[in-house]
Amino acid sequence: MMKIFSFFFITIWCVSLLAGEITGTVKIPRASDNADAVVYIERQEDMQFEPPKEQPVMDQQNLTFIPHVLPIVVGTTVQFRNSDKVQHNIFTPSPAGDMFNLGTWKGDQ
Repeated sequence: MMKIFSFFFITIWCVSLLAGEITGTVKIPRASDNADAVVYIERQEDMQFEPPKEQPVMDQQNLTFIPHVLPIVVGTTVQFRNSDKVQHNIFTPSPAGDMFNLGTWKGDQ
């Protein structure tokens, strides 16, 4: 589902930059809506997508990730914040997980 949502935002961004057009319909079986859908472009040989100048932020507020979904362009650095009073740990179970395990930290860090 996240992949579909990413594609959607990258597509919109690309269309505005390149004055091209991609159209389609997002259908998610067994879902009440497609609010968290991410649509993305896997590869386009003659196109490059630069990371945004402003660093995206993923925050933890009231034990919840805000925003709930954060699509990013490959190569983008994401800032992770903790606005809670409890410690949190950001990690991924992927093979590259050790590169992204930030350990635990308290709020306002």
